Amino acid sequence: MLAQHRTQKGNFGSLIAAFLRHERAFSVGSKPYIKLDIDWRDDEKVVRLEDDFGKSYLIDWVGMMCLMSRFDGCVDLSDRSIQRIVVREMRKRLNSVKKSIEAFASVGLIDKGAWERSELVMSERSLKDAEAKRKRRQYALEASEAAAEARRRKREESVP
Repeated sequence: MLAQHRTQKGNFGSLIAAFLRHERAFSVGSKPYIKLDIDWRDDEKVVRLEDDFGKSYLIDWVGMMCLMSRFDGCVDLSDRSIQRIVVREMRKRLNSVKKSIEAFASVGLIDKGAWERSELVMSERSLKDAEAKRKRRQYALEASEAAAEARRRKREESVP
């Protein structure tokens, strides 16, 4: 279905919607979502990506943002098992995925040095979002443990 959308010119919103609708594996917590600002296409780096490489690279960028979120801010493409996941999720051959990543690096969407040195796909934003996600998870875990402890104490106090 996504390939069918890719061939159509114009309705970019339907491309993104189709991509996100069919990519249920991308999730943060229990809900499939990524943090995507409403004006993400106005970012000068994204504008340069579209101008220099075309609209199809925007779809790849959204997919890569999903993958960076899934892998806690950093996708390690030097790992063969991660490569297989990325190829499957991006629905492209590895060479095509790497070509897209090189485009992202060339416009500054990802850390060019990390990509060229170690095949790591990450950005300052993806790492920041991953850290915020870890903190939310940790806070929720601590709150849950505290509530469980409070319930346990209350049960112990109520026993005659």
